[in-house]
Amino acid sequence: MQVSGNAFKTLVEFAEKKYGSERTKNFYIDNSHFCRIKDFLDLDWYELDYYLEYSETVDKYFGFGDASILLEAGEYAAKKAFESSHSLFRDLSMQCALSNAEAVFLSFFSAAVAEIKYIKNNKAELYIKNLPLSPHLSNIICGWLKYSSRAIRTKEASIVEKNHKKNCLCFTLEWINC
Repeated sequence: MQVSGNAFKTLVEFAEKKYGSERTKNFYIDNSHFCRIKDFLDLDWYELDYYLEYSETVDKYFGFGDASILLEAGEYAAKKAFESSHSLFRDLSMQCALSNAEAVFLSFFSAAVAEIKYIKNNKAELYIKNLPLSPHLSNIICGWLKYSSRAIRTKEASIVEKNHKKNCLCFTLEWINC
């Protein structure tokens, strides 16, 4: 399983914006084995295990080690994506956006599979398969979903991370159509 260089780059950008370039520079001094990330290319693919290790280290260095800052990092990544490559999703309905979920996840994770189960008209469960059950990865994706739901044609959207079922990441989404 691999992750796009863009996922690494947005985490670097998030840290620089939120904590400043000096603190981010110190992070790379203290964690020199991550220095090569600065040279990663957005469209190249890198090992997912390295991304998970990097995410966890970023969380411990800048946050409390509880994966909470990765929720913010996920929102930042979605904001960046919606400013560029995912801008076409901006005016979609939630149902249409969910139908494109697998394509979005495949642009970041090489073997991600997304399945949607509608519970009622404006409530669905999103299962993301073939990814490790990492709280760090889960929070990044949850942050991504939270920003995305605000960027498309919905209001009062809520995203709840559920217990992971069937060895996959599971999120419940509920919304009101605009």
